[in-house]
Amino acid sequence: MSRLAFACPVFDVDFVRWAQYQIKLIREREFAQLDIDKLLDELAFIVSSRKNAIKDRLRVLILLSQFRKAVNDAMLETTLPRSAFPDTLPYSTDQLLDHSFMP
Repeated sequence: MSRLAFACPVFDVDFVRWAQYQIKLIREREFAQLDIDKLLDELAFIVSSRKNAIKDRLRVLILLSQFRKAVNDAMLETTLPRSAFPDTLPYSTDQLLDHSFMP
């Protein structure tokens, strides 16, 4: 029995200790002791979370670009000066990413 086997924290009880223990097992090359199924789930979750974060940031960038174009279009259409329009998008990033937000 490995010297590490007795100290295995439970994933559902203390995630941080479980993750630190998995790191320790990898560093000590104790691969047979790894909680492979949970590690795969966590890696898949991390990838999914990062993809969602990138998508959200891209949405904000697209909205900002669309805002600038809309202001330029409105200036041409109304002949109002640039000063008649807001300099920046009047909504926060959180508001723009909130699917229930309605300006």
